[in-house]
Amino acid sequence: MGMAALSILWIAGQMFGLHIPDYEAIGWYLLFVCFVFFLVQTTVVSWLGVAGMLLFVLVFFFETPLLGVPPELLPAFSRRFLYDWLPLRFAFNIFP
Repeated sequence: MGMAALSILWIAGQMFGLHIPDYEAIGWYLLFVCFVFFLVQTTVVSWLGVAGMLLFVLVFFFETPLLGVPPELLPAFSRRFLYDWLPLRFAFNIFP
């Protein structure tokens, strides 16, 4: 989990040549986001069982297209009822 986040950071910086101003701060942030999302998933699946896994499948299904669009461009229904409930939007909100 954490190695995947650091691998993505390394690939973006070294292989693709993107300028990353502070590897350490972004690396710690990515590790923190991965860990918190792991805790959220574990808690929901422990609490709800298989229904919790189905809930996360639906969240991932709706999350991918919505996170690529700025919230201001989303329709009111998507912004209010879908975007507000996405757990990974907090990871995306740190970047301007």
